[in-house]
Amino acid sequence: MVTAYASLDKTILAINEAAFAFVEKPFEIPYLESLIRDAMAKHRLKLELIESEEKYRDLYEKFRTLVSNIPGAVYRAAADEHRTVEFLSDTIKDISGFPASDFIQNKVRSYASIIHPDDVGLVEKVVYSAIEKGEPYLIEYRIINSNGEVVWVYEKGQGIVREDGEILWLDGAIFDITESKKAEEELKISEDKYRTLYESNLDGIAHVDMEGKFLECNQTFLDMIGYTMEEMKKLTFQQLTPEKWEKADEKVVNQIMTKGYCDELEKEFIGKDGTIFPVSLKAWLRKNERREPVGIWAIIKEITEQKKVEDELIKYRDHLEELVEERTEELEQTLKALSQSNEDLSQFAYAASHDLQEPLRTITSYTQLFARRYQDKIDDKSE
Repeated sequence: MVTAYASLDKTILAINEAAFAFVEKPFEIPYLESLIRDAMAKHRLKLELIESEEKYRDLYEKFRTLVSNIPGAVYRAAADEHRTVEFLSDTIKDISGFPASDFIQNKVRSYASIIHPDDVGLVEKVVYSAIEKGEPYLIEYRIINSNGEVVWVYEKGQGIVREDGEILWLDGAIFDITESKKAEEELKISEDKYRTLYESNLDGIAHVDMEGKFLECNQTFLDMIGYTMEEMKKLTFQQLTPEKWEKADEKVVNQIMTKGYCDELEKEFIGKDGTIFPVSLKAWLRKNERREPVGIWAIIKEITEQKKVEDELIKYRDHLEELVEERTEELEQTLKALSQSNEDLSQFAYAASHDLQEPLRTITSYTQLFARRYQDKIDDKSE
């Protein structure tokens, strides 16, 4: 009978416990059996309680291990105005600087007391609105840590509800996102600077995907081309390029894919009104984190006025060349005339020289003849 409840050792232990009560009563077998049964039941209950405590401790240790590996503070709180904390993991000290024990049952302070005053209303609105809808709540807000510094946190939680709809408690976790917020703010500042530079740039800037579809353009390029951004997103750069540039564009794309960029070049675009206008263009290949080509950035400068000036300069140069040719021809004719005149003067000089030299030769001949005939008759004085 006794061994039906437990092992021999446990039965002996139970009988020993019952013996103290038995010696005070008359010798009655039913009473002894009753005492043994009661002792066995108590002992079994004690064993079950010990086993339950061991399981609880095991589960609690597993829970603590799990919670300690979560990079946030895990909590269970009442759904009251202070969100009275019933459980809070030790990670809260890393986040707030206050130990978890301070918040348990609001022993030293409530968690609500460290929420930034400007965010208290927002937190309450988001949390209790989600609870009413039976939805999880997600929120980012600020707390003031033990050093008086602002800490950004991200909280995710949910109300645990009974079948009758009553809220039992709130379970959730709180994460420190201060560093990511700082990075986000720095990124925003950088993006604002980039956006200002992007939008205020006097040159057009356009971003297309690998199919040539426009993804983004600055206002300068939109003004240049005449389309809105919504309209541009339905177009490709090929649709805005005159057909005669098709082969040239293929070479440019090949250069970009090979070198990662293209040298500055000139081409033409077609505006919304059908006007074809010249541009100078530089482009760079854009890649993702896996170094795969995903698009092309281009800086476009309208050069209509520049082309007009170049055309005027070409016309002026051509005009100067015509003037030079005309003047050269005139000079050549003048030189030819001078050459003819020099030749005429030379002939005249020859003739004049011949005409002048003939009388002189006659005189010289007569003088020589006279000298020969009358040499003996001429005295020193006559000579």
